[in-house]
Amino acid sequence: MDGLIFSVNSVAPVFLLVLVGIGLRYGGLIDETAVTRISSIVFTVAIPALTFTEISKTRFNEVFDGAIVLLSVGGTLLFYCLAWAASYAIVKDPRGRGPFIQGTMRGNNVIISLAIILNLYGEAALSKGAVVMAFLMPLYNVLSVVALTLPLHRRGSVSIRVLMKKIVTNPIIISILLALPFSYFEIRMPKVVDRSLGYLSQMTLPLALLNVGASLKISSLWNSFPAVVSSLTKVVV
Repeated sequence: MDGLIFSVNSVAPVFLLVLVGIGLRYGGLIDETAVTRISSIVFTVAIPALTFTEISKTRFNEVFDGAIVLLSVGGTLLFYCLAWAASYAIVKDPRGRGPFIQGTMRGNNVIISLAIILNLYGEAALSKGAVVMAFLMPLYNVLSVVALTLPLHRRGSVSIRVLMKKIVTNPIIISILLALPFSYFEIRMPKVVDRSLGYLSQMTLPLALLNVGASLKISSLWNSFPAVVSSLTKVVV
């Protein structure tokens, strides 16, 4: 019972911030333009700062856990196959199968998962979560492109060059790769830089969760049965 209460207390702040974001959107304090700009700041500045900070200040052998990486990658591939099979039963229009597959198998590891990890296990576990992202994000990109093209029989539209460019220019992946030498060789950042990155890191999860709430369009969700199934499958199953 104590463990359950601890888990609820740890996860509840994540969803409360999302609810606050919904309130800000319906209260008119955040509009569609603001959501887009905040999302850009989160993904290009805040989250890279967070991942770099957490990985760089932790020893490499403490950061990398092969079992967790294999479990995450294997689970994603398995779920991808299940989502693909389910799409033929749930989505009749081939144009909707790709988004259904992508929405079902692509976990929200960057925002929701990191926030839950932080509340459940503390900052020490964030670095492990960030390293897992380094493996999952390229995998997500590849699987998403395949899912969005093959159901429509547009095999020729899969550009390896464009796909690789998206992967190697992803700010989060770049920040993780840059942080690994600091972690492996135990290099310490100058205090001014470390403190500045710390300020950016601290704003990441609250800002990201507020933006998640502000970007939700609940009315659109309930008007689409496949979207409801996709969301519930990802969150619950």
